[in-house]
Amino acid sequence: MAASAGHQCSFPSCNQRTVGPGPSTEYVSNSGYAAHIYAASGGGPRGQGGLSSEELKAAGNGIWLCGRHAKLIDNNRGTTYPPEVLLSYKALHEARVLLEHEGLYPPIGWLHEFTVVQGPIFSGQQTFQLAKLNLIYGRNETGKTALAEWIMGFFDPNPMERWTPVWGTDLNVRMKVLNPKLQNLSMTVRNSKLSYSIDGRAVPFIPIGFRIIKPSRLMLSGNDDLKLLASCIGVSELVMNGLLAEVNSFPHATVSNLRFEYEHGDDEEITKQRLLIADVQGTAPGLSLRALSGRERERIVLELATAAARLSGRYCPTLLILDEAISIVFEGFFDFYSPHLLNPMNQFQTLMCIPERKLDLNNVKWNGWQVIRMKGESPQVSISQDIRSEGE
Repeated sequence: MAASAGHQCSFPSCNQRTVGPGPSTEYVSNSGYAAHIYAASGGGPRGQGGLSSEELKAAGNGIWLCGRHAKLIDNNRGTTYPPEVLLSYKALHEARVLLEHEGLYPPIGWLHEFTVVQGPIFSGQQTFQLAKLNLIYGRNETGKTALAEWIMGFFDPNPMERWTPVWGTDLNVRMKVLNPKLQNLSMTVRNSKLSYSIDGRAVPFIPIGFRIIKPSRLMLSGNDDLKLLASCIGVSELVMNGLLAEVNSFPHATVSNLRFEYEHGDDEEITKQRLLIADVQGTAPGLSLRALSGRERERIVLELATAAARLSGRYCPTLLILDEAISIVFEGFFDFYSPHLLNPMNQFQTLMCIPERKLDLNNVKWNGWQVIRMKGESPQVSISQDIRSEGE
């Protein structure tokens, strides 16, 4: 674990070296700690999450920290730093070490905490922490999309247009960002005016380079797949072939050999319509986009969006938002996609919104997701990071 962490503390913005020269040349001084994420004993901080004894002992259940932060995460039985947050810290840090080892030094940025101070839909002040993988989970009309739009609104005012009518309810939200030091951002909508502040100082916009990738739902309209997918992912048509090449070169992708081919007309003449052809795991190779099932098409959208976020995350802080783009959450969805999204090469955060359904939230958390649960009905919705249902 120490080597994977580059012998540095994995706590965001710390990066303290934990190894160095000892009192003489034949000694080395080591001040690091291999801290458990899920507790080694039944009564330990953060519980054991249903893990076996072998899983509890595995390196995947440990995070390398300096002495100060090893003690900090276990205070108050670890409630401030739940397992999914520590898994995110570990993934973020190891991704940074991997990139530095390859000679790349991207800026570090991390959305850490979000607070609704005042606003429509929600009852009173609501706060939740953000991890590497975040699932906003609840019934329809409980503010899942609103939270995604407000997070986006800190870096792009366009999603806030529908929240700024003259008759609208005042909105006041805050977000803590590690950039790499902790910065407190505020966004307010009052009297149809949008305003921001950083650490209490008013600014006309948030000048922090944070990129949002938010694919839309794939609608099979028109006949040109290149135009269709560029619009869905939110990129220029000019870069789509490069994005396909990024997916094809990623060793952990679940689709491969993506390419555009010109369609042939009835008289076998080549038309100007471009078809996407792909090999999707679990089905026949070389099928066109329109010959695939809805679930398989969504896999292609997710791979393209992930590729865009991966490229962006190498050079600037990035958030991938999966709201309307994923509508088919099949059995085993989180087991299938979580290792892919947690891969150290994917140095970005993910925020996914899905309606409430039969779902094993313990399994979702074990797969590294921070569950942000919406409870109640508008305008009295509350936000909880307790995965239990009301009344349980």
